[in-house]
Amino acid sequence: GDWGFQLSAVYTLGILDFVFEEDKDDDEVRHVVVLKNQKCKVFYDKLTFIYLELPKFRKTEAELENRFDKWMYALRHLPKFNEPPAVLHEPIFQKLFEAASIARFSPDELFDYRQSLKYYRDMKNVIDTSLGEGMAKGMAKGMEKGMAQGIAQGMAQGMEEGIKEGMKEGIAKGLAEGRKEEKRATARNAIQLGLDDTAIAKITGLSKAEVARLRKKGGI
Repeated sequence: GDWGFQLSAVYTLGILDFVFEEDKDDDEVRHVVVLKNQKCKVFYDKLTFIYLELPKFRKTEAELENRFDKWMYALRHLPKFNEPPAVLHEPIFQKLFEAASIARFSPDELFDYRQSLKYYRDMKNVIDTSLGEGMAKGMAKGMEKGMAQGIAQGMAQGMEEGIKEGMKEGIAKGLAEGRKEEKRATARNAIQLGLDDTAIAKITGLSKAEVARLRKKGGI
């Protein structure tokens, strides 16, 4: 296609639990390294290496001034936290603590977590697919019925008013039919995944009898 050779920037971030020997006598925590040519000019500005020397960061919780300080404090003391400190009660740090909790899972816990995540993603795909299929099919069917009824009414009461009412009713019927078809499509996909009738009924809101009917008909 039409690419244009525009490359996105790439950053390599090294979080270090040691101090570079050549930098041990300064207090610089963050080191930013870019590619330079023989004249010490930046040769390529889309590849950057950033190194953070955690042992040099010595601020206390009360001394934190900005987001960078908070990140350094969180990374520096993460192994010691029993609960996130108040200063880190922000959504971005909540993601960090959640990732850290998952990283500490035992092999059995990690297996269960991945299985539950797979099940969630499978069901989300089933429901998303069913929503699209059900709404499209239901809207088409409902609009067709509504238009036919609207035209018939329009012949008797005036074409303009009848079509307007028919469109309104058609949309309402289309939405209702779409919701019904969405539930049926979700049930059909869930049947293919091997779920039992009780679970499918809870997920879709259909009756167990309706689910059983769909299963008997092979999901048609």
